[in-house]
Amino acid sequence: MIYASQLRLIRSLLSPNLVCSSIHDIPLEQLMKSGYTSLWLDVDNTLVGVTQREATLRTLNWIQAAKSLGYSVFIVSNNRSQLRVDRICTQLGVDGIYRAMKPLPHSLKDFAQSRKIDLRRGIIVGDQLFTDIIVGNWVRGFSVLVDPLDKKLSLFKTVQRELELFFLERVAGSSRSIRKRADR
Repeated sequence: MIYASQLRLIRSLLSPNLVCSSIHDIPLEQLMKSGYTSLWLDVDNTLVGVTQREATLRTLNWIQAAKSLGYSVFIVSNNRSQLRVDRICTQLGVDGIYRAMKPLPHSLKDFAQSRKIDLRRGIIVGDQLFTDIIVGNWVRGFSVLVDPLDKKLSLFKTVQRELELFFLERVAGSSRSIRKRADR
């Protein structure tokens, strides 16, 4: 039996603050005016497709626009390839961590603390509810769920995505109501 307090906790961890089709739809200016100062971005299927080696020019321009607005931009990836994450960080001109072990917040908190950054003023962006959104909510940042770049997912990722969508609809409300809240 799930008690009301447990359900509230589950809802708070699994409910993104904003749902967007891609990073390009995130209202960076509006969020900056609301007091958010850092962007924490997942790599695979958020910034670049799983098989892509480099970010697109459009993504590079978006990162540059975020920096121009005053955001500190970082990469937080569960990818275990330091080479891959370092390559993307270098291309984007940002710092980051690999093997972050999201949804556990320890790596993210340690990284932010070493740079004296308040995660509550951070925007955590990713394509996975069970990693990116949970860690973003856990550290009390502003969590943004984006659609995965690669629409063709592995069997495991397809099952995971379906489970995430189920949770979005059942626990957090509905994906439609979340999108409407995001548009406000």
